[in-house]
Amino acid sequence: MSNSLRDSIAQLATNFVTEVLAAVRGASLEDLASETGRVGRPAARPVGRPPGRRPAAPAAAAAAPAAAKPGRKKGGKKGRIRRSASDIAGVIEKIVGLLRSSPGLRAEEIRSKLGLANNEIPRPIQLALAEGKLKKTGEKRATRYFVGGKGGASAAGKAGAKKGKPGRKKADATLAAAS
Repeated sequence: MSNSLRDSIAQLATNFVTEVLAAVRGASLEDLASETGRVGRPAARPVGRPPGRRPAAPAAAAAAPAAAKPGRKKGGKKGRIRRSASDIAGVIEKIVGLLRSSPGLRAEEIRSKLGLANNEIPRPIQLALAEGKLKKTGEKRATRYFVGGKGGASAAGKAGAKKGKPGRKKADATLAAAS
């Protein structure tokens, strides 16, 4: 394409756009709505879906019943499944058994090896730590769990354990001597 042809097409396009914008700016809303095929919303109509009306469920969801785990009931906030104390105790025992065979696992590793969901692991671990069945070392994602109590953590786990802040024992000894 030659430059003169490109310049001509660009000039025509610019003129066309300028004229269309001028026509739109000069038109009323009713004129624009009638040209686009849309009619303005009546002032009395409320925004949103009318009360009592819900969209139809997809055919696949309506045909297949909801798969729920046996022995568990749906309830609580946002449809969460509430676990009984015996369910949680069973998960704790599975975690303790796994950590006896392979100590020093992170929570993600425990969850994947036991086939648990992300939201099923924090509470049993928290309760097991409170009961002394588990011990932990590290912080955040570097936290590793060991069997607590008589089973105890392995020597490697105890060696890597941080208790308190560095230099804390010296500060505590100084305060005790001053009293």
